[in-house]
Amino acid sequence: MLNVDELEKRYLRYKLKSFLPYSIFFIIVFLSAFIVLETIYIKTDKTEKIKTPKKQEKIKEIPKQLDKKQNDKIIIEPSYEFIKNIASSTNKPKKIVKKTKNKEVKQKKKLIIKKQDDKDSIKIILKRFKNTKSPTLSLFLAKKYYDLKDYKNAYKYAFITNDLDNKIEESWIIFIKSMIKLDKKQKAIKTLKLYIQHSDSQKAKKLLNDIYTGKF
Repeated sequence: MLNVDELEKRYLRYKLKSFLPYSIFFIIVFLSAFIVLETIYIKTDKTEKIKTPKKQEKIKEIPKQLDKKQNDKIIIEPSYEFIKNIASSTNKPKKIVKKTKNKEVKQKKKLIIKKQDDKDSIKIILKRFKNTKSPTLSLFLAKKYYDLKDYKNAYKYAFITNDLDNKIEESWIIFIKSMIKLDKKQKAIKTLKLYIQHSDSQKAKKLLNDIYTGKF
């Protein structure tokens, strides 16, 4: 019998090792981008200090708008006699109940339509994926299944996406989240730590922190 867990570990190690050259490249790009952004921030900060009088003019205009809103509110407020008439009438509350029921029915219909649309779109994408084996399509399926709380299929198609292209950050996040939902928390944490070592992903770090703090 094949040890599936051991095979998955070996596969993940192999895939994560391929991140090393890309991670070094991204670190260099990130540092250069940070230096450029810092210089831009210093220039914009100087220009904002020069344009302080315009901000003061805007602040002066705000109270006038607030006064208009307050005057509108005073005009709209109903009188006490009008409220008494509403309380005394027996037919009007029934109409309000009917309206709320209609709203609830409409909301339920919208939810049903959305679920049907999701299922139809999944069927279409599944057919396309079988022909093309595109990682973008498998990632779409992983997302859709995760949104529908079908974590087994979300795990499956996230794994397939990683196999087709191991540099897609979002597929790794869905893969690890699905593992946790399938009661494989310890295995998910180990995989996530390995992914962080090889990719230095900020999203992955945040997810790990959320797992430890109980937010996820």
